[in-house]
Amino acid sequence: MLLILLITNLILFALILYRYENYKDKTSSGEFINKVSELLKTKDISLETKIPKYKLNMKSLNVEFETYDLDKMNSLFFNDLGIVSTTTRGNGRIDFKDSSFILINSRRILYERQKGQGYTIENLEDAVKASKDFLVKHGLSNTDMIITKMEKEEDQFIVEYRKLYDNKLLETSYTNFQMDKNGVRKLDRLWLNVIDESGRKIYMESASKALLSILEKDISDKKITKIEACYYFDPEEQGYIDDITKVLQGRAIPSWRIEFDDGEDLIVENY
Repeated sequence: MLLILLITNLILFALILYRYENYKDKTSSGEFINKVSELLKTKDISLETKIPKYKLNMKSLNVEFETYDLDKMNSLFFNDLGIVSTTTRGNGRIDFKDSSFILINSRRILYERQKGQGYTIENLEDAVKASKDFLVKHGLSNTDMIITKMEKEEDQFIVEYRKLYDNKLLETSYTNFQMDKNGVRKLDRLWLNVIDESGRKIYMESASKALLSILEKDISDKKITKIEACYYFDPEEQGYIDDITKVLQGRAIPSWRIEFDDGEDLIVENY
């Protein structure tokens, strides 16, 4: 009896193993990854990082854009002294001396002034401190941020942030600064906040399969420096049926983010 039970269990194990071998994703195999690498070389694209082989299943996120009101921004940025001009609902600008503040679709901020003011910036560390202080002073959220770019270009300092959730980037969400030695000259901000997670997990395609999408793009002569999982929400790119200028909430889906040596990146959605 014990022998029969043992044989039965061995047969069941063999069936399970057979099914696994037939249904497992071959695109994570070393052979497939090598083939992808060779195909990328035909477009002069090289891999300077390892292709993740691990399988991911992630929940999508319900997200919303951080929105702004012109009158409130006039108070926070210019002590109510700016001249507010509204074109359509959620769109307009504020002008004050050598500064301007443009609001697009209630959610994107473009702030600019001829010269920085109020800070002493001698290096990148000073620039980071000034950027964070600027956000606090003007009532803008500075939590769950990660620096994705930090460099000096001649007499200008560039500091760029992205939103982070569960140690993964939430695209497309950014806060970009350009500063001189005296303070912030430009701010470009489009920020997402997470409402909650969805109920079920989504199984992602392999990273190597995502890399194949590069072959369909007008991309060549680059080096791939990073491949990582991220969350992605962009109503313009994701083809929302409603007027995209009015979309303030949506679903950020698990995706792959491919970063190149020139700082550009490509988001490959998981279908």
